[in-house]
Amino acid sequence: MYCYKILSHLPILPEFLQAQALNTVGPDVTLNASRPEYTNRILVKGDKTFLSTRSNRSDLSTEFKQWIKENIVNEFTECSVSRTSADVSAYQGPHTDKTREFVLMYVLEQGGPTCRTVWYQEKGQSFYRPGKQWLMINDFDQLDIVEQVQLPVNAWSIMNTQYLHGVENITEDRISIHIGLDSDDFIKEPK
Repeated sequence: MYCYKILSHLPILPEFLQAQALNTVGPDVTLNASRPEYTNRILVKGDKTFLSTRSNRSDLSTEFKQWIKENIVNEFTECSVSRTSADVSAYQGPHTDKTREFVLMYVLEQGGPTCRTVWYQEKGQSFYRPGKQWLMINDFDQLDIVEQVQLPVNAWSIMNTQYLHGVENITEDRISIHIGLDSDDFIKEPK
């Protein structure tokens, strides 16, 4: 199993759809918005405590979804634009995803020059944490970093969301397209 892959064979998102995504603002379509333990999450690193930032995902248009179906993947659980605010914190705490097994991401704005996605293993636990669970580890001392990457801008990547993952060094807002998947079997092959 992999943490992530860069999918360079997939077509880049047309500029008009990138602009549409950047201008889409709407209600958060995630289940997390109603969970205080997520929205007011406190992280611990050594002797410091601080808030975790979070992503707000807004649903994208029918036109956008149609382009995704024709060019990227036929079936998905979500097609949204995700905004992770740098104003709250430089960290989006380690977690697994409840609503999807994988996420196709297309990064529009990286979150800063050293922003990176990080995968962690909780000490004494399996690295792979299947079951679409709301798993959040708030104490970094309980974790070992397994892998980290700065995902490229204007390229598709896929992440397995059943490994603990988070984002660190967020110094600017991070904006990306999220296509939720229950399997990675449906991705279109190069034409």
